[in-house]
Amino acid sequence: MVRTKILYAAILAGLAAFYILYIDSLPVMLLVCALLLPVFLKIGLLWLHFRTSADVSCQTSACTMEDSVSVTVTVENQSALFFPSGDARVYVRHDFGTAADKLRIKFPLQDRNQTRLTFFVKPARCGVVRIQLRNVRIFDVFRLFHTNVPDARKEVELLVLPRPVLLPMDGSAPPVNDPESTRFADKPGDDPSELFGIREYQMGDPVSRIHWKLSSHSDKLFLKEFAAPVEKHALLFIAYRAAAAESSSEEADALLTLLYSAAYQLIDSAHPCTIAWLDRRTNAVTQIRPETTGELGETFRRLYDALYSLSSEDAPIHQALGATLFSSATVLTNVPVSPLLGTLEHSLTANQRNLLIVSKSETPLRSDQTDISHIHPDQLTLARLIV
Repeated sequence: MVRTKILYAAILAGLAAFYILYIDSLPVMLLVCALLLPVFLKIGLLWLHFRTSADVSCQTSACTMEDSVSVTVTVENQSALFFPSGDARVYVRHDFGTAADKLRIKFPLQDRNQTRLTFFVKPARCGVVRIQLRNVRIFDVFRLFHTNVPDARKEVELLVLPRPVLLPMDGSAPPVNDPESTRFADKPGDDPSELFGIREYQMGDPVSRIHWKLSSHSDKLFLKEFAAPVEKHALLFIAYRAAAAESSSEEADALLTLLYSAAYQLIDSAHPCTIAWLDRRTNAVTQIRPETTGELGETFRRLYDALYSLSSEDAPIHQALGATLFSSATVLTNVPVSPLLGTLEHSLTANQRNLLIVSKSETPLRSDQTDISHIHPDQLTLARLIV
């Protein structure tokens, strides 16, 4: 625009000199037209200003890492004027990144039409990508002036989920009692809706369980034994500690991928699971039990918001989760030496305990009560999980 304004000033100076040298109607007409030109250009841009709108939209609201997602900037011109030059400025920022990618897209604006500008975003990390339309400018035909499209500052969010990997799952963890379950154990329990067996009455047995109909045909009393409703219920607890090293982001992606893959497989096999973490900003444990992959995605949206505030203090974990019996409790962390092993063994009640450490630096840990696995960020498929 600066060059065109300098050129316009030079043309005005030339026309003024032409008028001084040759005082005639033609130089006057040329000079007047040159002086009135900016007025008409301004009027056209002013009309356009109130007749245009801009928006930004995303092909989808969620994707997985390395997926290419199309983003569209739409500029609508309701006026009858054509403008050959415009540009839109878009900022693409990752929540876990330090800088934003800046895009400048140039385009012509057709009269009474919509102009769609499409580009692709390919996130390489987990998290939330924010795509913000900062400014849309339309220039006049000579690029002397421009107008900003009103209300063009809009933003869309793209939830980037980990790409799940297939994990070797071992389903040998014993189930836990669950009164609401439709699955029953092969041992006596207290659910009167399911009959486990019949035996002879013994002194001290509850009279309410006597099978009177069967006993009336015999000289002995018989007792009904009920079944115990049981269910598998896995706890997945994540504890992440950010480090200054460059490998921290790689460990974060690997840890989130491992958690997502485990939860994804459990949900896909109808195995109830609870995802939990401790947020030191509130000192409260968040517990979410997703039942579908869509709910799992929303769970990770909340987890992303708290990722750099995760804590592993024992007292809040024990208070929030200690009273619940899980068939399996799994702690996923990137801290090689962590008090989480003690928390897992003393503050959580579970039939099976797993500690999965995702880190490049390995520190040997041993326990007779916990299955401990040290996993390199590049070898997640070697992770062994007992649920």
